[in-house]
This record gives sequence, structure tokens and C-alpha cells, in this order.
Amino acid sequence: MATLAAAERAALDTLLSHVSEAQVLQAAGWLMAARRIYVFGRGNAEALSLLMAKRFLRYGRDVTLLSGDARSLAEGVLGMADGDVLLVYAFRRSPRAYPALVDHCRAISARVIVISDTTGPMLIPAPDLMLSSPRSMDADSFQTLTVPMAISNAIVIAAGASEEMQTLQKLETLGSLIKRFE
Repeated sequence: MATLAAAERAALDTLLSHVSEAQVLQAAGWLMAARRIYVFGRGNAEALSLLMAKRFLRYGRDVTLLSGDARSLAEGVLGMADGDVLLVYAFRRSPRAYPALVDHCRAISARVIVISDTTGPMLIPAPDLMLSSPRSMDADSFQTLTVPMAISNAIVIAAGASEEMQTLQKLETLGSLIKRFE
């Protein structure tokens, strides 16, 4: 446990040298201004994709969580249009569908944000906004989701703060709806 905690602290300590506050604010701004948010991740990244989808749904945003095979992904992005944002999580390697998703976004003028580890700078095509930081200081060690989770949480907090009154009202409405449905 102590070794893991030390490794996580070391990776988090380097985060600010890889991802700037300006990048976090830009991602938050794009997501809050989006007509619709599409979130995509494979493997372990699916947990972060679900988290972000839920967080932005709580802010009253229209969110589509992309998953499944090629047909499901194609159906999922069928309604994508100008003004939308695709948020992608990519770790270790480029997801098979990544190039096609980005090409589709380019064709319709949707923006692409990627949250990644050291894989990020190698992604082709490049996204509109890249937030990437190593998940561990040792490439051969176990790779956790702590660093990308911290990036994601920073975006969520910045997004909520950017439209504080609206997000607080949505969260209050959500609380009332939950009580009604229980």
C-alpha cells in the first residue's frame, strides 16, 4: 500500500508540468458550451467515461455515452453535429475507433478533447485539445486511473464553477427529483 501511495503521489506531483490550468478551463468551457457531449473510452477508461457522463448529466447537459461495437458507435454519433464535443479517454494505445471518430468530428465541425497518458501525443489524428500526463513515473509499473481521474475532476469542478448558479439550480432540481422518485 505504501509503495502504491508513493507512486500515485509522484505521478500527481508531475501533473501540473503536463496539464495546465488553462487547458482544464478550456476543456470545461467547451463541454459546458457544447450542444451535446459525447464521451468515449475503452477498457479501464470506461469507468472514467461513465463518471464524466454522469457528472455532466447532473449539470443538465445532453450527454451520449459511446460504447459497443462499430455499429453501436456509428449509431451513437449519427446525431452528432456542429457545436458538439467528443471527449475521449485513451490509455496505452489508440482505441481502434479513435481515427474514425475524430475524422467524423472534423467533417461536421465538432470539437475533440482527449484525456490521456503518455499515449496522447502519439494519437493520430491529433485532437483539438489534449490533456495528457504520465500515470506513473515508471512505464513498466502498474498504471492506475488516479492521474486521469484528477484531470477529469478538475474539469468537472471548473465546469461547475463557470456556470455556478445554473449548475447549483440543476443539482437542486436533481435532488428534488431523486426524492420524488425514491
